[in-house]
Amino acid sequence: MKALFSNNNILTLIKRQPKYLLVVFIKTLRGFLFRKNGYYGEYGISNDLIDQIKNINTLIFSIDLNDNRNWYAEFAIKAQKKHKWDFGRHDHLEKIFEELIDVGEMPVNPIDKEDYWSAVQVNWLFFNVRSGKTNEINTQFILNANCQFLLKNKNHWIYRPFTISEVISNLIKIKLYFGDSLIFSNNIKRFLNESVLFLLQHLEVYKNSSKNSLNHTNNHVLSNVRALFWATKIYSNSQIEDIAEYIFKEYCLPLFDDGILDEGSTVYHFIAAQCIRDISYFISYEELPRVDKIINELDKYGFLEPSTFPVIGDVSPDPSLCSVMDDAMEITKKMGQESHFLVKSQNSKSLCSQNIGDYGLHNYGNWKWIVHARDSSKHIQHSHNDYGSPVLIYKNTTIICDLGRPSYMNMEEAKNYASTKYHSVPQISGLDQNPRAIRDIYPKHFLVPNITNSVPFDSKLLENCDKPYEFVCGGRYLLYPNYLYGGFWVRNFICNSDDQQEIIIEDLVNLNKKSYVHFRFFMPSFFSKSAMVDCEYRLNGISIFPSEKKILRNISYGQTAEAYEAKIFSEPSVMHHLTTKLRIVNE
Repeated sequence: MKALFSNNNILTLIKRQPKYLLVVFIKTLRGFLFRKNGYYGEYGISNDLIDQIKNINTLIFSIDLNDNRNWYAEFAIKAQKKHKWDFGRHDHLEKIFEELIDVGEMPVNPIDKEDYWSAVQVNWLFFNVRSGKTNEINTQFILNANCQFLLKNKNHWIYRPFTISEVISNLIKIKLYFGDSLIFSNNIKRFLNESVLFLLQHLEVYKNSSKNSLNHTNNHVLSNVRALFWATKIYSNSQIEDIAEYIFKEYCLPLFDDGILDEGSTVYHFIAAQCIRDISYFISYEELPRVDKIINELDKYGFLEPSTFPVIGDVSPDPSLCSVMDDAMEITKKMGQESHFLVKSQNSKSLCSQNIGDYGLHNYGNWKWIVHARDSSKHIQHSHNDYGSPVLIYKNTTIICDLGRPSYMNMEEAKNYASTKYHSVPQISGLDQNPRAIRDIYPKHFLVPNITNSVPFDSKLLENCDKPYEFVCGGRYLLYPNYLYGGFWVRNFICNSDDQQEIIIEDLVNLNKKSYVHFRFFMPSFFSKSAMVDCEYRLNGISIFPSEKKILRNISYGQTAEAYEAKIFSEPSVMHHLTTKLRIVNE
């Protein structure tokens, strides 16, 4: 209740729309009861599937390594290949794992539970195995210690379905990689038997999975299914395979929109792509979601470098991009993505724009950018308040970045990274574009964004300028603040057709009631001391200098680098017009 009355989004709703006070009060009481009774956490697979699972009481270990597939070749990362993605997260997790095994028990009150889940999931170990950094003797010792530790802590919070799914998959893949030279101890076999049965009874399909529910069936069930498919390699049990195939088709395929994992996070899409690569050993390509579409296009646009990768939405604690990138690129290659997905404009040879799922990718000369805008019918999942917020690169240099989210810790600072004020967008009256916290207490229509893309919108710049500017793309947004203050927000991306070193982002915030607006842009920290980019801001036609401060951004989960924020304050008004001109002056 205390959190409710300190929430600016709710307080402004009540102040500006007092007729909804009773609705909010009733929904708050209902939400309290739902949380208290675990309503949002209930699992809900079909009764027929429950009955089928109940019939699986025992599992007989029966691994067959003679399946005519060279698993070493399938999994190995070539030793001569220089891995450009940072694996500092792996080193951190290995250290956490060693501390856990040495102590033999879980810490009473860890700062970040994700570190401990991630450490025992041993994705870091499978990466070390497949890249030749460890041998079967050391690996066998680690696996045995891990299984013994998890069996000892079956009633602890660390023993959860997603974590168990990751462990099962990695155990079996490591066994297939090493073959007969790695022996599964009795501890490992016992762990696998008990954990596969546990997973079958705790599949992460939520009974109450809607746009406004706190939990939603998500990528975890994809991990569950992958583990069940791999389990068929060590158990001769056709029921497990049937169950895995059914869950995949019934609950996993709907997780994808136009081939993209529909959770609003680029990092999580690559994790899903790795899952799909694993599942492709058991399901035909024709039945798989085309995860390669967005990966292929990100590659073409120059976004698949550590320095340019668009960290949109949440960042996974585990596995890291380092763990999944090779598999994501392999499934992309195997799915044979071709260039016909790229739609080019007829107006300019250098201009192309396209939408895949909720992502818009755009290119003009040396400028390339990606914008995420979540559809109104969807749950927030791992998405942020980033409607219209671009990740912009010039050639191979990021100019405007997304900060990502450094951690999932239950701290206000960590939560803030999902909010509007941590993205390169205007913020009206300190409100979020689409509130995330306690979503179930809002009247539903306040959480329905209305977005129109790809046509010129109300551009004052184009109307009043005789320079050779060309509209590339734009969006008209009606978001949560607009339901309280009226109006809309327009963002246009405009390029100089004679001078392709210049791009302009034009923002027009049009309201029915006066409010102040903060405009923010986030850039890599080196721009604060670099002469590469000249930034010019004009607010309502008047040149203005932003306030600047340093801020942290993601490298990977738990690892940060510096960025800097350029912020412009616009006094209360019904009209706010900002043009942000970025010009490359020193390459």
